[in-house]
Amino acid sequence: MRLRPTVRGTVLALAGLALLWVGALLGSDDVVQLGTVAVLLVAASVVVTGLRDPGRGRHRLRVTRSTSPPTLTAGRPAQVRTALRAATADGARRLAGARLQEAADDELTGGLPLRVRAVRVPGGAGLSYTVRPTRRGVWALGPLTLTRGDVFGVVRVRREVGTETLLRVWPATVALPAPREVLPGAPEQTVLGALTPAPDDVSLREYREGDDLRRVHWRSSARLGELVVRTDERAGTRPATVLVDTPADPDALEWTLGLGASMALALLDAGHAVRFVPADPDGDPAETFVHVTGGADARAAVLDSTVELVPAASGAAAAAGVRRAARALGHASGEREVLLAVVGTEPVPADDPLLPLGAGADAYAVVRHEGSDTTRERAHDVAELLGRHGWHVALAAVGEHPARVWERLLVGVPA
Repeated sequence: MRLRPTVRGTVLALAGLALLWVGALLGSDDVVQLGTVAVLLVAASVVVTGLRDPGRGRHRLRVTRSTSPPTLTAGRPAQVRTALRAATADGARRLAGARLQEAADDELTGGLPLRVRAVRVPGGAGLSYTVRPTRRGVWALGPLTLTRGDVFGVVRVRREVGTETLLRVWPATVALPAPREVLPGAPEQTVLGALTPAPDDVSLREYREGDDLRRVHWRSSARLGELVVRTDERAGTRPATVLVDTPADPDALEWTLGLGASMALALLDAGHAVRFVPADPDGDPAETFVHVTGGADARAAVLDSTVELVPAASGAAAAAGVRRAARALGHASGEREVLLAVVGTEPVPADDPLLPLGAGADAYAVVRHEGSDTTRERAHDVAELLGRHGWHVALAAVGEHPARVWERLLVGVPA
């Protein structure tokens, strides 16, 4: 709690002290009395306002917040409702005349002040306002600031009520089509002419983390004493993996995650089981497996995995993270799958574990550059090397619309 006199209170107190000094100097009781009244008025207001602080003692206030939608998305406005409730009726009455204001990180407001609409409700107050998040991440809303003055306007008390609420903001994504005639789902189905395999077409392998439990062969698992899964490539839609790096430039990171998440959501909508892999340069690759194709929960699982990612320390560190993730994917792959990657322009060594993944999967890569001639040339070098190892490659500048990049990637135009 911060309790301070207003400008009026300060002037009144100084005037009172001056009158006391002048009255004592002149020996005038009337002047002394005027000074005493002025000083006592300010002092009494300080004491009474402090004692009637709405958040003091048993009159404490409770703050709750809700957002619509529950999780925010960068670039899209969201509505926030804040409810302020007093524990007692007297505490609610003490809110009369109080001014309420919310605090928020600049990433939620674009650096602009919040336009808060406050209404009085039984037992407290309610606030509603719009936030416009500009960046993916976890950002703070609050605490609520309550400002209240006395009836004479000589004292003002300011108190922070409640705690911060952390809001998760998803990256901006774009709805991308996933044309089945370009991006295959079930391998060789046009040649085989059947989607349902015969018993002899089914092979088994050990269960690995992220495998869809619906593919567990329970009878064989019981016989062998360990979980095994079917690897029949002729049935259903093949799994898909989306690998993205974490570039050092913050704007490049936001664009990369937006593009990667958009591709993962498109694959989900097309019926693929998706593994989303952000390449962490400082540790093991974080993998998000989503087997429920479509629906809010599946989409949220992909988008949630992007929220707390941070830029790599350098381009070399980002490339090292991709190599670590590619090595892990190479060990984990058990069947031919759809693989998509978004990488930068760091030189690719001949023994890079990313290269052979193009031979073991239907592999598509977006090579990101910053738009300059130098980075474009480097991107062409990376794309040429990936292409020689079986990758379908497209080049893209940071900030380019994901739909254009996606279309170019699927039709095999490098740009």
